[in-house]
Amino acid sequence: MWYINVDGASRGNPGKAGVGIVIKDSHVVCFKQGYSVGIMTNNQAEYWALIIALSVFVNEFKNDEQLVIRSDSQLLVNQLNGSYSVKNPELKILYQKVLHFLQKIPKYSVEHIYREQNTLADEQANLGIDQNISVPTQIRRYLTSL
Repeated sequence: MWYINVDGASRGNPGKAGVGIVIKDSHVVCFKQGYSVGIMTNNQAEYWALIIALSVFVNEFKNDEQLVIRSDSQLLVNQLNGSYSVKNPELKILYQKVLHFLQKIPKYSVEHIYREQNTLADEQANLGIDQNISVPTQIRRYLTSL
């Protein structure tokens, strides 16, 4: 079983934004990282966290086991599970990018968790902002080719 925890942060909303990503195989952390992603809203940062996490997962860790995606963003989780529609034009574009990756994953679920259960991803998002950590060129190139 694989787990991806994601979190987005925006200081100002919109403001300086970061994303936090944690990928676990069972309960072992295989990847954790925060990145600065420019100026955007919190909801956009939440989506970018998942897009980048899925990009890393598909290219580095993908296998046929179940993937559980966890986020403390009710909007993100409910949109991906179909409970909420995606009305915002900018989020629609990001939503489509997420779907692009999810089509490559045979078994997945998306779960809402409380902030207290997502502290490592939150720490990574804030580190990304505080240390101005850029998304690696290889990931940026891949994401812009979608």
